[in-house]
Amino acid sequence: MYLNKVTYPRFLLLPSGDLLFELRIGRSGLGDDYLYRYSAATGSWRAVGAHNGLFLKGIENNPYINGMDYACGRLHISWTYRDFVEDGGEKKDGESGQAGPNGPENNHDFCYIYSDDEGETWCDTKGRPLPLPVLPSPEITIYTIPKYSEIMNQEGQAADRLGHFHGLNRANGKYQHYHRRPDGEWSVSAINDIPAVSFGCRGKLAVDDATGSLYALLPGNVDSTFSIVRARAPLYDRWDVVWAREGYDAEPLYDRYRSDGVLSVLQRNTGVPRKTFVMDFKLE
Repeated sequence: MYLNKVTYPRFLLLPSGDLLFELRIGRSGLGDDYLYRYSAATGSWRAVGAHNGLFLKGIENNPYINGMDYACGRLHISWTYRDFVEDGGEKKDGESGQAGPNGPENNHDFCYIYSDDEGETWCDTKGRPLPLPVLPSPEITIYTIPKYSEIMNQEGQAADRLGHFHGLNRANGKYQHYHRRPDGEWSVSAINDIPAVSFGCRGKLAVDDATGSLYALLPGNVDSTFSIVRARAPLYDRWDVVWAREGYDAEPLYDRYRSDGVLSVLQRNTGVPRKTFVMDFKLE
């Protein structure tokens, strides 16, 4: 398998041992998303679905996904769209690069789809099959959010064994928690008063499958305070700060496959010399 001009590669390990590889081909505001699968049994790659891997297609925009999560036999993806603004560049398939006015100010909406066959076919939140590739439409738009709402692209998401899906993004200076319950109903609420600037380090979500608790890993952006806040299942309606320290300035990453009750977070300090390191937190 050979791919040219790949941007934003992501990998997801399936319970079978196979690997999903998701990527964008295109440029800021003008690109499409593809999905490929690596077979642990044969050591080979193949395109997923009926369109040579293409499953999310923009129309004068591109989807920026928050991630891929697999739980209870279901693959979840959420995203925001970024509209394209003509900047004089060529609009060729496979062109990559950031240009001029095509920035996060043009991000809009919160969208969601799921797959119960590991990406071969996709459904909207009500379980209705979607034509492929998935195009911008009201069926996949969970919340209509206008441009210039300070939405960040590629923020965070998580899914748990209880059937809940959680999305993280920001809007108008606040981190927002998007929650899909097992019955398919959605809600959105701000996460405390932790500030989220229009362009800054992105946060992440992590779930504790043992308890159902949800953890938001939130960069301060305004200052160097890195906060970890927790909401408990099943309502997730109250966020408690469980850890917060100054002196960190990176987007947090965590070990999503660790299952021994420890949250391992990759961060970077602001000191001299600057160091990148892992912090281990015992959950609950």
